Amino acid sequence: YYHFRYRDVLFIVLDTEDAERPMPPNMEEDINTYNLLKKEDPKKALAFIVEWMKTPEAQEAFGEGAKVEFPEPQRAWFKKVLSENADVRWSLVFLHEPVWNNPSDSFKEMDEAIQGRGYTFFAGHTHYYDYELINGHEYITVASAGAAFVHDGPGNVDHLTWVTMRDD
Repeated sequence: YYHFRYRDVLFIVLDTEDAERPMPPNMEEDINTYNLLKKEDPKKALAFIVEWMKTPEAQEAFGEGAKVEFPEPQRAWFKKVLSENADVRWSLVFLHEPVWNNPSDSFKEMDEAIQGRGYTFFAGHTHYYDYELINGHEYITVASAGAAFVHDGPGNVDHLTWVTMRDD
């Protein structure tokens, strides 16, 4: 995790992989199978990963039901960065997983710490676009940027995000 300021905007990048989580059995073998299929038969690779993501083991480890815990050192660092940059106009927070979908107690603590300022959260992980307004703030899950789609629906788009900060 790290942060930087650009003019009066604070950029914070959190690490959703900081705390260890159990991996599903046979995961390494399944990833190798998927990577081989991507080279040999991309359609089979897509079907493989879509079916694999439906397994209870994959859902527990990687699905929206999985809770991401942020260890104490990262939470303390986050609060310190916010405190040291209280004068910024806006904070942009980036993380891999959209942890607000099933927030852990550690994320709730961090989310509480950022209240009272302008901010937006961005995540990926699901390969599916989603936009939520939570407590008056934007929480955006970006879609795939060329990777496999693993859900059906209107959020299946190849996607990149452009953020512009204006004076107003």
